[in-house]
Amino acid sequence: MERLADRLPNPERSASELADTVPDRAPGTDARRGERYSADSPPDPDLPYWQKVEYHDALWERHVERWPDPPSRQAADRARPDDPPGSWRGDGNRYLTPEQNAEADRLIGELRQPEKAVTALLVRIQQDNQYGARLEGLGHRLKGTNRLKEKFADKMGVKADVGPAEAAATINDAVRYTFSLEGEKYVDGYWDVRQQIESAGYRLTHSWNHWLDADPEYKGINTRWLTPDGGRFELQFHTWESYDAKENRTHRSYDRLRMPTVSRPEQRELMQYQRLVCAAVPDPRDIGAIPHREGLT
Repeated sequence: MERLADRLPNPERSASELADTVPDRAPGTDARRGERYSADSPPDPDLPYWQKVEYHDALWERHVERWPDPPSRQAADRARPDDPPGSWRGDGNRYLTPEQNAEADRLIGELRQPEKAVTALLVRIQQDNQYGARLEGLGHRLKGTNRLKEKFADKMGVKADVGPAEAAATINDAVRYTFSLEGEKYVDGYWDVRQQIESAGYRLTHSWNHWLDADPEYKGINTRWLTPDGGRFELQFHTWESYDAKENRTHRSYDRLRMPTVSRPEQRELMQYQRLVCAAVPDPRDIGAIPHREGLT
């Protein structure tokens, strides 16, 4: 029997290989399969997403030529000779004192505590659901320690009275997951997965249907959950195309946008790039059946 994985486009394949998975002619166009695009030669807007990947990559290469990658984020982003033992220093000169760093380590352990039970539940849902929902990137379900400490430093830098505990209370994605579905089954699959999680005693606290955003820089549904014992985790829902757009196209621009040193002109170009990629991602069938936003916590 054919497995779902055998029918899924592999995001790690090259653009030319991906072009072979779509028809020679896209409906309503006379585009040829395998036609190569440069940053100055955009493809027909009616072409399928997978035939636009090469163009998006060419745009990114041109962006990096204009704004080269920072030199491996060394120097100011590493511990300085006069930093006290036990302190932490990260990207953008973010800093935690030894006391703040020790408390952040403890709180990160608490934030990650729900992972084992949540993973077991979602793996079971993947096996049992009838819509082909597939867990993506399961090996990255725990957000990295340095990235979490950046969040601690950012939250604590806004107000003097915000300490590590208050910062930890705002972090919802220390444990995070992604389900991907075929566009035709996406909406039904979302409701099925959601119902199964709620039946296990988990509570949805927030759902944001970014497909309905005006001029989006990201397409997908982000949900936040509380476990029966009060733990928190994030779950994203993507189509095959929107997952590739997020993971292999716009993630690189997202990483740059969160760097404190990125310039305003580069910010504008990065956001424009993200909107362009997202415009190529087709909307799932009946996506309006899922509310735009639910919950505020």
